[in-house]
Amino acid sequence: MEADLNLIPESRYRITSLASRDDPLVTEGLFKGFSHVGNGVVAIAIDTDEGLRRIIPTHMILAIDVISVPETVEEEDEKESRAYFS
Repeated sequence: MEADLNLIPESRYRITSLASRDDPLVTEGLFKGFSHVGNGVVAIAIDTDEGLRRIIPTHMILAIDVISVPETVEEEDEKESRAYFS
C-alpha cells in the first residue's frame, strides 16, 4: 500500500470541483494551504495563473491532479529512511 499523500504548499495542482449540476469547474494553480469557510467547512486555497486566490470547499472536489512538486520536497523525501522498524 502506498504511503499517505499530502497536498504540499507551492506545488501545482489541477482541481476539478462542482460548479453546477452539469458543469465542473477546473482550477489550476499553486496550493497555498487550507482554510475554513463558514461553520467548520474545510477548504483549500489555490493561487491561479490569472492572479486570483480561489477557495474551494473540500466537499466540492471531484478530482485532484498533481502537476508538479517543488524539487526541495522531492529531495527531502529521498532522504527519509525506507526501512521498517517494529
